[in-house]
Amino acid sequence: MQSLKLSIKKYLTHSSGQNKYTYIDPAPTVFSYRMQRLWLTPFFRVLIRIGLPVFCIFLLVSMFLSKAENRTYLKDVVAEAQISVQSQAEYRLQTLSVEGASQYISSKIRAKFGVIFPVNPFELNLEEMRKWIENIAAVDSAVVAISNTGLLSIKIIEIPAKFVWRGGDGLALVSDKGKVLRSVRSRANFSKLPLIAGEGALDALAEAKNILGKTATLEFHLEAQMDTPRSRKTSYPYRNGLGAPAFLQDSIILGGDQVATAQASFDENGLPQVNITLDGEGGSKMHRATRGNIGKRLGVLFVEQKTRTVYERDSQGKQIPLQESYE
Repeated sequence: MQSLKLSIKKYLTHSSGQNKYTYIDPAPTVFSYRMQRLWLTPFFRVLIRIGLPVFCIFLLVSMFLSKAENRTYLKDVVAEAQISVQSQAEYRLQTLSVEGASQYISSKIRAKFGVIFPVNPFELNLEEMRKWIENIAAVDSAVVAISNTGLLSIKIIEIPAKFVWRGGDGLALVSDKGKVLRSVRSRANFSKLPLIAGEGALDALAEAKNILGKTATLEFHLEAQMDTPRSRKTSYPYRNGLGAPAFLQDSIILGGDQVATAQASFDENGLPQVNITLDGEGGSKMHRATRGNIGKRLGVLFVEQKTRTVYERDSQGKQIPLQESYE
């Protein structure tokens, strides 16, 4: 076995004119030897060079934060820095965008949140804003988000109105499931929606939809005269089946979609009648049709769309059911 050669430093000193050699042991003690061996291990070197400074820094920081006044001072410095950054113009929201909402819902949202602009986005609670918007009766759901262009975007999904309900407090829009969406002053802007009335009308929506699914339109015709050609007039029976059929001109003056409001009442003889109000286009058509026919009667034709099942044979000779519309 090859012997281990120790590196020994040799110092040459002069004493009494004679040369003397002094040899020094690199590890004169056991402790010194073990320390030198420890320095050769990577873990110990990392612990002393990195771990010890980190521990000292942590100790100093802990001593600094142990005092309440130091913690308060540090929080104030961070808050001032945050405010300084957030108050810059490029970080503030300047515009509000509302998508998918009607004018009524949009104006309601803008009246609530439009006054806060320009606003710091860090001051907004988007979840609370979304909850406030979804509490509006006519709103089904809402999404509130901040874009990268300094825009607060609100996207709305509304509950569509299916009926106009006349209750004790006036007119209101009602959903397909009977939810009251909002009140309205006039039916003029919602003339195409069917009108239901009475306190119990909301409980009978299923029956109302069934009736409305069968009734399609109203048509207004002038009564045909004796000299009207047969090719330009048609005979129609009265709905109650009483009396002789009425002859009406084939030309349609206007349809039921141009009726703004309809209200049941009684005439001077106590007989029931229906008072109707036409929209602008319907009024113009009625004026043009009646100004040259003063004294002539006007017929209101109730056109009911129905469906029936008919059977036809396909190319293989099999009977297949088909739905056919008829009046």
